[in-house]
Amino acid sequence: MYVSPRWRDGRPLEENWILRAGSQDFSRLVDYQDSYQPGSRRFDMGERSNFQLMPLARDALQMILDWKIEPSPKVCPH
Repeated sequence: MYVSPRWRDGRPLEENWILRAGSQDFSRLVDYQDSYQPGSRRFDMGERSNFQLMPLARDALQMILDWKIEPSPKVCPH
């Protein structure tokens, strides 16, 4: 997900362990931190570690690519 730099220090909707700083280091989960992951990672859903959803996400992204939708110049001027 892209998040504008002005919002990257915002408070996420979900409050779960995987959004916390250092949560990617499973060997140190007992060293829980209240601070969030840096940048847009703090806005990930708790299902980020639900790996069985990856094939669904891959197929959905492939379907969008197959549609060959042209980017809107109003949204993506580059």
